[in-house]
Parts: sequence; C-alpha cells; structure tokens
Amino acid sequence: MLQCGTLGCERQAISNPSRPETQERNRQSVLLGSPRKGAQCLCDACATWAKTHPEARHTIVVTWIRAHPEQWLEINRAKNRRRRARKQGQTVHFTPQEFETLKRQLGYRCIGCWKTETELRLLGRTLAPDHIISLKNGGLDCIENIQPLCHSGAKGSTKGCNNNKGIQTLDYLIS
Repeated sequence: MLQCGTLGCERQAISNPSRPETQERNRQSVLLGSPRKGAQCLCDACATWAKTHPEARHTIVVTWIRAHPEQWLEINRAKNRRRRARKQGQTVHFTPQEFETLKRQLGYRCIGCWKTETELRLLGRTLAPDHIISLKNGGLDCIENIQPLCHSGAKGSTKGCNNNKGIQTLDYLIS
C-alpha cells in the first residue's frame, strides 16, 4: 500500500510498489487528478477532497506544474495529439515508451538537422514526435508514422525542424 502524501488516501500500486518511480507516478496521478495505468485509488477520499477543496487542489496542481514544466508540457502535447487523432476516428496511438525506443534507436537526434537532444536543449528546443503524414492529411497516430524532430516551444517560432515542416508529408529518413 502507498500513502498519498498530499491527500492522505491509501493507494495500491498494480505494478511493483517498492520502486521509487512507481511511487512518484502514483503520487503525481493523485495531484493531477487523473489516475494513470499502474495506480488505482481504493477510496473516494481523493474525489471528495478535491470537490470540497478546489482552491487547495488548484494550489497543489500549480505547484506541481511549476516544479515539472517539461513533464506538464509533454502531458498536454500527448493529450492534444490523442484528441486530434480521436476526432479523425483513430483508436490506436503510439506510447511514450515506443517514442523513447525510437529516439534511442536514432541516437537521441533530430533527424532533420541531426543535432543531439543535449545540443537542442542549449538552443531552447526539444525533441518532439512528428507525424510523417500529418493527422490532418489522414496519417495514423502509430509509431510507424512518427519521426523525432526538434521543436521550438515559442509561439510562432520557425526555428525547429518540426516547426518548419508544418503539415507537409516529409519523411527525413527516406529523403
């Protein structure tokens, strides 16, 4: 059994509860209000507490977001990508683990400019999943249609390879 340090409810990890990353994932799922695979709330305390203390829950969530800005950005990107794919009627989505494996196979490099993830961080960019055939053009949201490209998080920026590509169908590995 795991204790939710913030809300005081007991949570049971389906995966190995002795692993620190499992404990952290379970704690984060309580803070963000969305139980993730691998953790299941065994009581109604979290839901009741969140409904009766919206300001406190908001403070907890904002604190977590400020402490983990990159994770929060990635969570939002994944949610938006899955939502766009669902609107197109797709039910199969690639997982973060599949994307991590793809990045590792390609040496953690943007395949547009071949800069490493470390070099990209210095330039203020991240390595983001890009659809070879965009969802708007009928592409699938599976790992076979994904390539890692650098992405500048700034609105309207055209610095990253993903920003420059836009919705064009361009497979950097073939071209």
